[in-house]
Amino acid sequence: MHTALIESGQKPPYILVGHSLASLQIIRFAQTYKNEVSAIVMIDGGNPEYYSKNGLEFGSRIYNIYT
Repeated sequence: MHTALIESGQKPPYILVGHSLASLQIIRFAQTYKNEVSAIVMIDGGNPEYYSKNGLEFGSRIYNIYT
């Protein structure tokens, strides 16, 4: 997503919007690019702790926000 934003000519700061599981991706993006994100909006967003505690595992590269 970062590469796509840069190549499309978008400039930070970004406001990211994610729905459902995509909320986990925007949380991770915001953690990775802290200086480029001004806000995140989650629509029916998932709580990473909930997914972790209930054994709903997704690719750690994207969703492991606690490491």
